[in-house]
Amino acid sequence: MRPDLEAIQARVDAADKGPWGEHSLYVHNATGAVVAALDWNAATREEYEELKANSKFISHARTDVPEQRAEPLGVV
Repeated sequence: MRPDLEAIQARVDAADKGPWGEHSLYVHNATGAVVAALDWNAATREEYEELKANSKFISHARTDVPEQRAEPLGVV
């Protein structure tokens, strides 16, 4: 199944402009406003580290997705 590139582009266009950043479990836009907050109820250090990794992934998606759309990866 091929990705719906038009739908992806529509989501990119509708989101707050980047770059976004992360601080602990918060994702913020370029003005510092929080755009996502992950649940703080991690029971273990491993769960907390996974949540931090998710925060980093979300924040980088704001610029990674448009960059990847501009320069698509080669098809293997």
